[in-house]
Amino acid sequence: MSDLVSLIIEEVERSEKDLYPKADNLIKVEAQYIRVAMGHEDETLDEFVEAHKTCINEPHNEFENVKTRLEAEREKALRLEQKVNVLTQGYQMRAERQLLPPIELTLKQMDTSGTELECFQALQRQEQLAASHRINGLWEEVQKQKELEQTMQRRYGDLVAELERIQQLHH
Repeated sequence: MSDLVSLIIEEVERSEKDLYPKADNLIKVEAQYIRVAMGHEDETLDEFVEAHKTCINEPHNEFENVKTRLEAEREKALRLEQKVNVLTQGYQMRAERQLLPPIELTLKQMDTSGTELECFQALQRQEQLAASHRINGLWEEVQKQKELEQTMQRRYGDLVAELERIQQLHH
């Protein structure tokens, strides 16, 4: 019984050794596909990762630039408000308390929603490319499994027929 267990353990260990190179190869293939899909096929994986990090930082830098411009515009608007306030005192107070907050909130929500939409659209395009590649890979794997199953079924049928033939010879 321990010989059987030893044989099983050896078979599992051999199978694991075969799986690691296959898994490593699948990861390399997927990384290459993503580099090609994103237009970085001439770069090494490390260069691609660095470029991707740069791409991630670009929206942050753009955000900071927009934030700085908005701050400058806000300061300009404050100076103008002071001038208008001198001329329109009551109207200005009413606008500040009742009208401006909901308008500013709406504008911020519109800006945020626009940015989110752009991000999700870019992500959707990338995911569609990657999903297509994954689906094709899975389709190939399914076909291989079907072929293996058919081969195993034929082999089983042949063995059953052989067993029946041997049993008939003995009887």
